Amino acid sequence: MIMEERGGVAGKVGFSSLRSWGGGSEHGGVPSRSVLIILFDGVQSLDVTGPLEVFATAGQLAGQPYEIRTASVGGGPVRTGSGLAIAPDADLRDEPAPHTLLVPGGPGTREPVPEVIGWLRRTGAGAERSQSSAS
Repeated sequence: MIMEERGGVAGKVGFSSLRSWGGGSEHGGVPSRSVLIILFDGVQSLDVTGPLEVFATAGQLAGQPYEIRTASVGGGPVRTGSGLAIAPDADLRDEPAPHTLLVPGGPGTREPVPEVIGWLRRTGAGAERSQSSAS
């Protein structure tokens, strides 16, 4: 196949955004990119788990180039809009700017958390790329 000749996951699926970049740590010769997903009460669970699964699968296919983490203010569990409890990996206040920042949507965005907004302005602005999910 022509796409397979391009190499890596990008060659298999044809998306240049999945091609390896020059930064990060190495996993079997494949550069690593950090992905941070922000968690907060009222988050839409699908806006968290959908992108997480996409990055995890892409990482598996390409030799683990994504280091995926979740964080909430204070590092404590959050409750999604549907009532599911999710335990984050870290306290958002301690997280450096990631390569890729994901801000999920959900009913919790209707009353933004000032500490999340502050972190996004101070630290999140340093992310190489950022994306928000629909809410």
